[in-house]
Amino acid sequence: MECGVGVMLKWLNIVVIVIIGVINFFAFIAEAQEFDSSNFNDAKFETFIEDTMEASNIPGLAVIIFEGDVTLYENAIGIANAQKTPVTLDTPFQLGSVSKTFAALLMVQLAAEGTVNLDAPVITYLPNFRLRNSEGGETITVRDILSHRSGFAMIDGNRIQEGQYRGEDALTIAVKGLENATLKSVPGTAFEYSNANYMIAAAVIEAVTGQTYETVMDERIFQPLGMKNSYVQMPLRETVEEAVGFRQWFGVSKAHKNIAGRAYVAAGGVTASARDLAVYLKAIINQDPRILPAAYADQIFSRQGEDTNFDWGYGLGWMIQTEGAKTLKYHSGLNGGFAAHIAFTSEDARGGVVITNQSGFLQADVPAVIIRKGLGLEPGLSRPSTGAYLMIGGLVATALSLIFFFGLSTLRFNAYARRVGRVNVFRRVLPSLALFALAYMLVAIVPKMNAITLSGLKVFYPDLWLCFSVSAIFAIIWGVTRLIFPLDSWKKRDT
Repeated sequence: MECGVGVMLKWLNIVVIVIIGVINFFAFIAEAQEFDSSNFNDAKFETFIEDTMEASNIPGLAVIIFEGDVTLYENAIGIANAQKTPVTLDTPFQLGSVSKTFAALLMVQLAAEGTVNLDAPVITYLPNFRLRNSEGGETITVRDILSHRSGFAMIDGNRIQEGQYRGEDALTIAVKGLENATLKSVPGTAFEYSNANYMIAAAVIEAVTGQTYETVMDERIFQPLGMKNSYVQMPLRETVEEAVGFRQWFGVSKAHKNIAGRAYVAAGGVTASARDLAVYLKAIINQDPRILPAAYADQIFSRQGEDTNFDWGYGLGWMIQTEGAKTLKYHSGLNGGFAAHIAFTSEDARGGVVITNQSGFLQADVPAVIIRKGLGLEPGLSRPSTGAYLMIGGLVATALSLIFFFGLSTLRFNAYARRVGRVNVFRRVLPSLALFALAYMLVAIVPKMNAITLSGLKVFYPDLWLCFSVSAIFAIIWGVTRLIFPLDSWKKRDT
């Protein structure tokens, strides 16, 4: 009977996956049919933004789309915090991994001055940098870390997402923590995105400049460009009140103020307003000599390594993608409570920035969708996918099922144990071991398969964290009850 149920569930899962795929395919086609890239229409674009925000329940958003020196559209919509302060174009938002474009820019500035050699090993600047479990760590170059070709796995950069430590030695500690990492590939041979690379980059920058990363960023990029409402994690001077992040709990937005530890200053630490971010992006597009050395202007947008996929690649802090006759240069960002995206197409110098103050599983990639629409590209799904709803529904159902069957099974098992007086090992121990294994899979294996820890998952998707945690807790409790209950059956065995 159980084999039959297993087969039935297997085929049911296949059917569900197929249905999800069909629904999302036709939703994507519908989006594409509505899309018109021939002319920029600000009224239609604004309607698109409002509909996209509503579909994902986004609290606040700021957007600027421009072409050359002409601003095509700019707007700030929604609230910046739980007190419902309106968002403005000067409201600072956390940018998440968009910060990597800033970090790579700092490094090429130092390279242009001869302070850093991009092709020199990291140990040239961090002599104590070592990997205990992998050979080749000493050959990782600065270019490798900037282009995510060091061999570090994504999980290596996400193990301390929940950390809040802000000491000046935070980067030293973070880099030392990478000593136990095992490289997935030979340095310089394969791409894998990992925050670990930019932890190392920030440590190199501090080592060669003798200054804190925050100060270097402020002096070399923010001040030269007049970015008055921009900083790394904590303001160095008075700025406009920053936005507070919102995290989704099963689709409902809840304000949650969170600033990551200093280990992530380069990987995701920049906070900036939409107006400042547009100034920065225009300076990049125009190769502004105040921040972008001419000798390295092309390098940051050159695909690093010999990738077989020529439609997509990663430069020095930037993603590069070919879309028809256009080349899109971009980077997205996600912090707990925030999502951001910057992009431009080099052929027409059209660019855009979108920053939002929400992270959640039941939302579309709102910043990227809006920018793509503004740049004349197919935007993709502008609403949460059906698959996301089914996924979170399945996790809730799993947690509730474990609670229900824990109670039901415990009552029945206790009655059975009292009746027979002694339960054999097969009926008592093996099911408990299976439940303990399930709990371990939920709190360790499944998060690791998605390149994050359970505690790190809480930072971005607290509702998923709750489902996994509750399921694991009741699986453990259920397993323990099978071992120790009913107590009177153990007394009978002892006598």
